[in-house]
Amino acid sequence: VVLFTFLLQQPNCGCAPEFNSTMAEPVEKLKTIREGSAEILVAEHVFYNPVQEFNRDLSICVLATFSRVWQRERAEARRKKAKDGPEEVVELVAGQRCEQGLRILEALSATGLRSVRYAN
Repeated sequence: VVLFTFLLQQPNCGCAPEFNSTMAEPVEKLKTIREGSAEILVAEHVFYNPVQEFNRDLSICVLATFSRVWQRERAEARRKKAKDGPEEVVELVAGQRCEQGLRILEALSATGLRSVRYAN
């Protein structure tokens, strides 16, 4: 919905599929891509390499492990700085924003699928 709203607001950008004002859906059909618990809708012309699914699986595992280690080290540093005061435990929930969490840029993403999977 957000994609189509943007494309309708930018009709001359050259990237929007043609829309018929009498139709509720675009002329260009979308396909569903599913990986893990993520699901995205993309136009037929969008590049998607299914062979790279293992690479995306691996990067998600590595990132999840790094995030746990990083959060643990940050908690340890805060505890030492507070001179062994009460330990603040931050509950991390997938799909919910953590202000002190990691920030990731997927600058060369064709579909954004890896980013969606990171958020899940």
